[in-house]
Amino acid sequence: MSLVIMAIGLPGSGKTTLLTPLKEKYNLTFINRDAIYNEMFGVNSDDRSLIGIVFEETARRLDAAIRNNENILRESIFADPEERRETIVAARASGAERVVGVFIDIDLEVAKDRNQKRERHVRDEVIDWRYLQLCHYPPSIDDGFDAFYTFDASPTKEQLEEFEKKEFGLP
Repeated sequence: MSLVIMAIGLPGSGKTTLLTPLKEKYNLTFINRDAIYNEMFGVNSDDRSLIGIVFEETARRLDAAIRNNENILRESIFADPEERRETIVAARASGAERVVGVFIDIDLEVAKDRNQKRERHVRDEVIDWRYLQLCHYPPSIDDGFDAFYTFDASPTKEQLEEFEKKEFGLP
């Protein structure tokens, strides 16, 4: 039985920062396209023609982890509603028992500022485009999630504890 947590948000929104403690605490398998791209082709590679290979490897790893009954943290921008739905359908087809969405809803300029401070950052025009997608097609429970949570840039301890309680069965 696998739980898949889909972390959704702009580059620089804080997905990794917010959810890494949960990844470690609950031994979640971390699947992130950027990390896979860097692993396969190097952090300095910018060859976008390779992205199809990375998409396939990401899907393969998600499928393998679910079939191995692992709980997964699948992190991406997920601005495209079709990509969100396809990921949910693929997770269920592989045997995921529960698919949960976690959207980090953050101010565009804050995300851009944080993104610029990264070693490998996304171009501002790409962030603008993804921001518009998220505004026009915001993620929601209607995408097919079993549960859906929205956090801002600095969720409270109580919000995070409530999320843990609901999703990991803590008393």
